[in-house]
Amino acid sequence: MRLLGLVGLLLIYAVTHVPPALAEERPERIVSLNMCTDQLVLALADPDQIVGLSRFSGNTRMSFAADQAAPYPHIPAAAEAALVLEPDLILVGRFTNQTVKTMLRRFDYPVEEVPFAQSLDDAREAIRLVAGMVGHPARGEALIADLDDALDAERSAPVLSALLVQRGGYTRGTASMTGDLLAALGIALASEDLVGARGGFADLETIISAEPDVLITANLDANTEDQGAALLAHPALADRYPPRRRIALPERLTLCAGPSLIEAVRHIARERDAALERLAGG
Repeated sequence: MRLLGLVGLLLIYAVTHVPPALAEERPERIVSLNMCTDQLVLALADPDQIVGLSRFSGNTRMSFAADQAAPYPHIPAAAEAALVLEPDLILVGRFTNQTVKTMLRRFDYPVEEVPFAQSLDDAREAIRLVAGMVGHPARGEALIADLDDALDAERSAPVLSALLVQRGGYTRGTASMTGDLLAALGIALASEDLVGARGGFADLETIISAEPDVLITANLDANTEDQGAALLAHPALADRYPPRRRIALPERLTLCAGPSLIEAVRHIARERDAALERLAGG
């Protein structure tokens, strides 16, 4: 029944509204249905161009721009939720519901999919792409320049090896945006032989038997609120990697292309230097 209601709503909307054309001028009503495109829109568009962001935009654990997103409507990734805002640009991500993307395009709404950034080069391209879409290409180039300046200021030869382990034992690989960041800052991921370049799940025994200098996790709290986090709080892991051999890297800093990466560079550099001091002190 809900599907029939949605189809009916969309048919009425299509009849009574003329969809905006893909005009060359700057869009005036932008909707983002993806948390990463949210952050790029917030960084690159004028505030009055934005009429809606994804329902995850206010998630303080995952979104670097949660506070900045607070004033805007947070909407589900549903066609009807986007259309009632009368957008002239809808930004989606790779993992946005495919049915929603198909429905919006069927009614000739300008839907643009921004590729998921899997490397620093991908991140630069995503910034440049969205800056052009929202009509502010110079802002994109300025953001890329700020990111590159931050990297140049903190760049380092290899000084530490690490495993980056997330919830459930997912171990980040070298062929990733985070892997690129860490490598540029002198931290070499020791995960390729364990889970391959693209990463994968490692069991507790594998993580314990590995011998990197440090273990990188989202935070240093022994939080066992669910099974996904329980592995990271296991006593055997705590014994193998005590606090002096751990680095905290909040997920919100490295999930998406955008200003978060500049803060990620500075954060990683601080954590790197502190870890080197701790290890040197025994």
